[in-house]
Amino acid sequence: MVRAVLVSAITVVLAIGVEKPAQAASTLDQDIAFNTSDCNTEVYNLQGMGQTFTAGLSGPLTSVKVILVDSSSTNPKYGLTLALASTSSGVPVGAALAGEEIPDSDVPSVAGVVTVTFSSPATVTAGQQYAILLTTSETSGNYKWCGDSADTYSGGTSLDDRTQGRNWQTLSSPEASLRTYVDIPASSADEPEAQSVAPQALNVDIGLDAGDIPASWSGETTIGSWLSLPASSEVSGTGDNAGKEFLGVATSADFPVDIAQRQIDNGWGVYKIDGDDGSLKSVFIPADYSMHITAAPRVFAIWSNATSPTAGGLETD
Repeated sequence: MVRAVLVSAITVVLAIGVEKPAQAASTLDQDIAFNTSDCNTEVYNLQGMGQTFTAGLSGPLTSVKVILVDSSSTNPKYGLTLALASTSSGVPVGAALAGEEIPDSDVPSVAGVVTVTFSSPATVTAGQQYAILLTTSETSGNYKWCGDSADTYSGGTSLDDRTQGRNWQTLSSPEASLRTYVDIPASSADEPEAQSVAPQALNVDIGLDAGDIPASWSGETTIGSWLSLPASSEVSGTGDNAGKEFLGVATSADFPVDIAQRQIDNGWGVYKIDGDDGSLKSVFIPADYSMHITAAPRVFAIWSNATSPTAGGLETD
């Protein structure tokens, strides 16, 4: 039985399931600057904003998530237009590939996640760069697109079109918050070769000292490949973790051990923790699960709190 989760950068999407899904699964692909550290970038009639990204998966781009805020409730409101566009030399070109309107009522007064689902999704190709663009007829600067000036996304940049002639130009910062979701064929979980992926080598870093897990799990792989976590019985803790049970991995080093232990004890599988703003903060992946790599991840081993006289397994060098 396949037990699978999708690993993307420092975030993880909840498992497709323990059974092969009957339909295509909408899967998180790109995850850029998804926080509220910088909510000062205005979108108004004289300044559209955008964010380019490089697709890691091929398929229909069904939806995106952005973090927006409407800082005033007094002015007339026209809402926003969100569009997907192709790029050339890092800037948008041609007609929009897909687009949707965001009503003013959907933009929160406190920075929050806005999900836009395309009624007619466009197909994106892994390795190709695209742009998500936000424009409006609103004359005030009350609409703001949150992001992060410290984010170092390598697959694209933020954009604006405030230059003469309203031509799009790249910006050095901040990156704009963006998550893209692509439909993956139902066969991908069992037949990963059916999914076209960007040909990018990466190293899966479990964030551990050598000897804590089988060496075969922490080698170089490629985006689009599947990796299986070792079973608890295959791993012996060393040092402070001697005698403890290997529960699995998480996308943050401080994932609560009691939650991980509960998931293991009850056979409940993957568990995710969301922040107050709706963004994904951390995910726990149990031992012996498989992960589909969609970007370079860094994950951390989670060990039980108590030592067990029966805990043991393969000690690695």
